[in-house]
Amino acid sequence: MPSPIESYALIGDCETAALVGRDGSIDWLCRPRFDSDACFAALLGTPEHGRWLVAPTACTDDVQVTRRYLEDTLIVETKCETTEGAVRLVDLMPPRSRNSHLGRLVIGERGRVAMHMEMVVRFGYGALVPWMPRQDDGTLRAIGGPDQVVLRTPLEVHGEDMKTVGAFTIAAGEVMPFTLTYAPSHLTPPDPIDPTAALAEAERFWLDWSGRARIEEGERRGAVIRSLITLKALTYAPTGGIVAAPTTSLPETPRHSQLGLPVLLVA
Repeated sequence: MPSPIESYALIGDCETAALVGRDGSIDWLCRPRFDSDACFAALLGTPEHGRWLVAPTACTDDVQVTRRYLEDTLIVETKCETTEGAVRLVDLMPPRSRNSHLGRLVIGERGRVAMHMEMVVRFGYGALVPWMPRQDDGTLRAIGGPDQVVLRTPLEVHGEDMKTVGAFTIAAGEVMPFTLTYAPSHLTPPDPIDPTAALAEAERFWLDWSGRARIEEGERRGAVIRSLITLKALTYAPTGGIVAAPTTSLPETPRHSQLGLPVLLVA
């Protein structure tokens, strides 16, 4: 089952947004816009409806998790402490250029930690299982109808039970990067980005934007600036319109009940 809604953190590029659980699973993502169909929809059902998990292999009870937003940004850092060591998972979406990118960086802090990655892409709110050809350079494409996403990582991944999975061990000082990029399926795969550069770009964007706010210092400043950043994240940059929630495109028609997903009833 997905995590309680209050346990999710928000990342976005001011044209769409993703929800990241404490367990390292991205359970909601619409692409390319807020109102597009979701390619990760476990929030509405089960992992089989689409998610992207990066987490320690150790039993959940043996992992201590703390999370935070990097100061005055929309970059989420999840720190996992195990008996073998500690790692940080940094999730971000850099400012939109031509394509929508989602970056994940696993950074070793202490010891050696066994990790696993599981990605289940399901376009159309979990309805479409994509075709996933591998390119000559190792890039993995997921193609379904008008949509494609491209996974780039140095990790060796393979298909297993209709999922893309991989395992690795991260040591102190090491970094394992992942990027997932969206493009219309009739186009060639989008150009790669440098995940570390994307992190720096996202940090600059949010610090520059939040730095313009004139808020008196005090115990409430953190809550006020976080509220402003959240509103900015929910603003659709091309028009300036603000969506009611990052889950604004939850399915609203009875046909989605045929997919095994809950139906959102609206007045």
